[in-house]
Amino acid sequence: MIFLRDNIDNNIKTMQSRKIPNLYLVGDVLNIDRPSGGYSLQLCWTTGFVAWSNL
Repeated sequence: MIFLRDNIDNNIKTMQSRKIPNLYLVGDVLNIDRPSGGYSLQLCWTTGFVAWSNL
């Protein structure tokens, strides 16, 4: 299960911020709490691709 922390209000389908138009939050900026051993390369690649696909 993935949880966004610190009150980040983000549209998961586009990675766009709901509070600030045209701001895309990806990778470690999301501060996601998940079991990963500390590495989040796949998270960075995937969220970056999703944001790029929705520009």
